[in-house]
Amino acid sequence: MLPRICRSLLAAGLLFPLAAGAVRSAEDGPQALKAARKCEDEADISACQRALRLGLSPKLASEVYTFWADALLPSMNAYDPEAAKLLQKAIVLDPENALAMYVLASHMYSGNYKLFEEKRRIFHKAAELRPDWEGPHEQLAMLAKPWQFEEMIAEWSKAVELAPDDPIYRKELESARKAREAASAKLRAMEEKAKADPKMWSVHAVEAAKWVCDIPKAEEYAAIMEKYQPYGAGRSLADAYSGCAQFGKAIELYRKIIDSLEKRLDSGLTVIEALQVPEQSLQFLDLKPELMRLYLVQAAAAERSESWWEAHVALDRAAQLTPSADLYARLARATLKANGGDKGAAMQALAKGLKLDPKLLEKYPELKPYAPEEKKK
Repeated sequence: MLPRICRSLLAAGLLFPLAAGAVRSAEDGPQALKAARKCEDEADISACQRALRLGLSPKLASEVYTFWADALLPSMNAYDPEAAKLLQKAIVLDPENALAMYVLASHMYSGNYKLFEEKRRIFHKAAELRPDWEGPHEQLAMLAKPWQFEEMIAEWSKAVELAPDDPIYRKELESARKAREAASAKLRAMEEKAKADPKMWSVHAVEAAKWVCDIPKAEEYAAIMEKYQPYGAGRSLADAYSGCAQFGKAIELYRKIIDSLEKRLDSGLTVIEALQVPEQSLQFLDLKPELMRLYLVQAAAAERSESWWEAHVALDRAAQLTPSADLYARLARATLKANGGDKGAAMQALAKGLKLDPKLLEKYPELKPYAPEEKKK
């Protein structure tokens, strides 16, 4: 559903001239126009379809596709693949259809950095096409949360400039300014402490720099932190890169971190260290191979130290990501040891492994009692 700001602009005829009753192209016959208006006013999908069948100019067809898509979306948080296709058609027909871009970007899933960047790009394009409209700036300000204060404040400022009577925009702008000042004060305090005691406080300085997206200072204190916590500095800095939308740097550094974990697996890597890499960051950065390697490192470190619950969790996630017979067998073993002998769950995992490799029990004979009857023989 279109947000309040879109509907108010439509009512004023400021987004599409259809709402204002402007003269249309000669291609738009009276019946097609009538159906198009019903499509817009009543969110009537059958009217949208009828208007398109009657034949419309590309610009008006683009508008109708936009309202058809909107009729399929129950809320601004919804996603509908059919609606997305309709909006894409609308944009192809009219590359200056800012509303179609706005609605498409508003409903886009942004679970990884590529989609996040595409969502932001589309909002910027909509803002470029309609410099008189504050809607895209509101959305861009929301995307800048939680750490990109400069961009957030710039977008809220633009929204206030375009809609000075909107109390929500003013409240958000003031809130962002206060949050930036508080985060900046925290960074200054952590810097003072880090100068006096770098061993204790450099890690806190990196974290504080992250919260204001001061990447140069995050890098400066991460270099100091590395002298005392060589395996934690990289993770803190990678987290700052990712949170501040420097995705290329984050990807490169996380790959180095996974390489380091694998190299240290045979030389003292602890389970706690292996668990400190945030898997959500790897998922967001579309690092599926690295995420799989992380799970395997975590599992191996946990098995070695007989931390069976941690092994169970890592193996279960690895098996979901890239199933293999060996992973299911190790998961069955860890499940038996971690969950107080949960035989049912172990048998289910082992059965999945045997489907992938019928000879799996030759490698794991201790699991034979938990195999299906026909596999035990």
